Amino acid sequence: MLRNPPVLTFFSAWTAAVCVNNKLNPTTGEKCARDMLSYMAKYVNYHYPSLTRYIRYQMDHANTYDPELLDRVIKVFSTCQDTTITQDLANRADRHNSSKEGSVKYASMHLIMFKDILKMDEAHLLFHSLNEDNRNDELGASVPLPDCVISIGGSAEKRFGEVRDFVRQAFNDPPTPTPTNNQTFYHRPLSIRMLSRAGQTPVYYCHETHEITIDTVLNNHEFNLNQAAGEDTSVSNDLCILKEDIGMWIFEPFWKHDSELRPSDISSWESVVKTLTKQCLSIWLDHAKKKNRSCQCRAQDIPAIDQILRHCSVLNGLSDDGREILQCIVDVLVEANKCSFGHPPPPSVRIICADRQTEKTIMNELDKKLSKILISFVRTQFA
Repeated sequence: MLRNPPVLTFFSAWTAAVCVNNKLNPTTGEKCARDMLSYMAKYVNYHYPSLTRYIRYQMDHANTYDPELLDRVIKVFSTCQDTTITQDLANRADRHNSSKEGSVKYASMHLIMFKDILKMDEAHLLFHSLNEDNRNDELGASVPLPDCVISIGGSAEKRFGEVRDFVRQAFNDPPTPTPTNNQTFYHRPLSIRMLSRAGQTPVYYCHETHEITIDTVLNNHEFNLNQAAGEDTSVSNDLCILKEDIGMWIFEPFWKHDSELRPSDISSWESVVKTLTKQCLSIWLDHAKKKNRSCQCRAQDIPAIDQILRHCSVLNGLSDDGREILQCIVDVLVEANKCSFGHPPPPSVRIICADRQTEKTIMNELDKKLSKILISFVRTQFA
């Protein structure tokens, strides 16, 4: 149904925020926005280079919000009779050092920043795009207007989404198909809002003492991510997502070479670890047999990691980080089963396995390992 391939855009509306919040410093706001988008770009380019051409990093600027268009949107929204929406915007304004008028203006700006209503002849000049050199350049005229916009946000975007919905429905098209001297032709793509955790866990918009910043990671040599996150759920959840994402990326060579794996075997980091653990145990048990082995591997005097990678046909396809993580799993299994990898279990153990406590220990040890990998990535890529 779409004329162009889908593109994911990370967008920072720092100019809009400064416009309605007198306590925000423009210089600081622009630097934070540029740094934030730059960090995202470096993460994606490093871990998912194949997705680079499908992702954009954009910022608004002084000319993004055309006064004529913004004024029209504000006037349309002023006719809204839903007191729940208007009161919630007023409450948000109080919490973010703004006014009721400022909150209405900021909500109206969302119609432009989310590309709900754009002037056809100016749409391609409304945003700055972060290019491969991490500079902000204006988009060229060749950038197509979106056919469809799917916006993803938290609880705040849920409310702004309601404002967008109201204005879009109330916004009338020009009476003729082409603009005259007194008319402007607008582009209005199909807009679908897919809100993540809407109304549940809000994102943290401003700096708090519990946040872990890039500067902290770069300047603190002895740094523990989990200890720094403390009891704050939002930060801990974000760190967990990052670490598990990196872990699944590291072990992508495994499922690329194993056609027998089911989607459920690699659907999450936990499932990936369980699958790796089962594979390690399966290879161990096979090599421990004196007869009727399913393979002809020469297991003696070969490190456990190489035994596993040979079986999985990824002997040279796994990174050093991946080998360390796999070694961590083997070390826990060896400790739990009280015998060397590939050898039969002692009489006291009887059977080689991984019980719940062993699985829990593996997950905890891998979390520590992934924390170090994430810190190393930040220090090498963001320095």
